[in-house]
Amino acid sequence: MGYRVRVYRIDRFLLFFDHDRAWIYYNGKPFRGCNVIITRPSVLDNVDLNVFIIKQFELMGMPVVNNYISIVRAKNKLRTAQILRHHNIPIPATAVLRRLEDFDMAIKKVKGIPLIMKKVSGSLGKGVMIVESKRAANSTLDAFWNDEGSNLLLFQEYVKESKGEDTRVIVVGNKMLGGIVRKAKKGEFRSNLHLGGTGRKAEVTPEMTELSIKAAHALGLEIAGVDLLNTSRGPVVMEVNSNPGFEGFEQCTGINVAKEIVRYALSLAKK
Repeated sequence: MGYRVRVYRIDRFLLFFDHDRAWIYYNGKPFRGCNVIITRPSVLDNVDLNVFIIKQFELMGMPVVNNYISIVRAKNKLRTAQILRHHNIPIPATAVLRRLEDFDMAIKKVKGIPLIMKKVSGSLGKGVMIVESKRAANSTLDAFWNDEGSNLLLFQEYVKESKGEDTRVIVVGNKMLGGIVRKAKKGEFRSNLHLGGTGRKAEVTPEMTELSIKAAHALGLEIAGVDLLNTSRGPVVMEVNSNPGFEGFEQCTGINVAKEIVRYALSLAKK
């Protein structure tokens, strides 16, 4: 589209402050900025610390898509659930577990077993497990807490009627680009394509479109992948991703997602 593109790695930045200004260096040289920066951080742990440079770009007046706070919100499944619920956006029943004494109540609140157990951070299906018995829940709980280093987990309703399928919708700005139905492979409950799931073009209803755009905007995201589950009470938002992969999405839909993202980013820069 007539612009020069550069890829920058977060770990190569040096940030320096003194009494009257801030400096950013990249690979040891002054970073002079860009027309617009499209952020694609894949970090999962200590997100707010690992993407600090994005906040500095904003403070120094550089157009950034997505911005720091929206990324931090979307990378934290607990924070995402809080915000979506606050904005009356339907989500699966979710319990936040901090202590074993609340174990039985948490199971009851998410409509019993089977249930989905999630770490607060994670993507690409990592940190997500299905629990099919109370005994398995106890064992999984111990393993998750020890691995996470924190006694904070999410129990989430298992939506049986979705039959291992979800719909990934990509939103850019105020526009819903399209959607794909992802189906988990046999023996797997996670529908992620990189885990062997299959995809096909989805018919995205006006209700799903409105829900996806509303969810992205609630988190402050300008680029988002919104994962929806079809339930007996209508579609619900399962997750919202701040840096959705779209290779499989493009293959299923024929939509050039990258071009749409660049076009939107350039419109912001021109403003």
